[in-house]
Amino acid sequence: MTQKIIPGGFEGRAVAGKSPEELETRSQEYHEDVEAVKDAILRQLAAGTDIGELIYNGMLEAQREVAEGYNVLDNRPGSWEAAGLEHLMRNIHTQLAAEKAMTDSPRQPQEDAGSAKTPEQSEELRQAWAELTEAAQAAGVNGLQACTRNGTAWEADPAAVRFIAATIRGIEDRAPES
Repeated sequence: MTQKIIPGGFEGRAVAGKSPEELETRSQEYHEDVEAVKDAILRQLAAGTDIGELIYNGMLEAQREVAEGYNVLDNRPGSWEAAGLEHLMRNIHTQLAAEKAMTDSPRQPQEDAGSAKTPEQSEELRQAWAELTEAAQAAGVNGLQACTRNGTAWEADPAAVRFIAATIRGIEDRAPES
């Protein structure tokens, strides 16, 4: 397992006890990093890339390298710059949670305690979930959120699970070729 980054926080920003050379090096590295980010943005802008998507994906990949329980925005809580990125960060955490849920183990449907299933019904549900998993993997889906209008558990209904699989396959079939 690779080592994860822990944000430096206040201690990392502190200047007390640092030599002028250390402070100058840190300042120079910061300005070089700003230039590198600016250059990447301008290069992708010229290529027609959605800059919001670029920033989102950069933050997403950075968050993957941050230790569990920490956030790429932890170094400046309350800063207006970080506050501007909070919504983006919430979406990143949602995506990472969905990816984790999809990769941990095949999702097991939530069954109501009071609804005993026959072996045939359990097998039908297992097959429906296998179809959904196959459709999601084929389409590159790495996250899924669904709900019903009446609050019932769609996860335990083979017809609902198959409908979602068919919807994913239908979207994949209509996707423009690149």
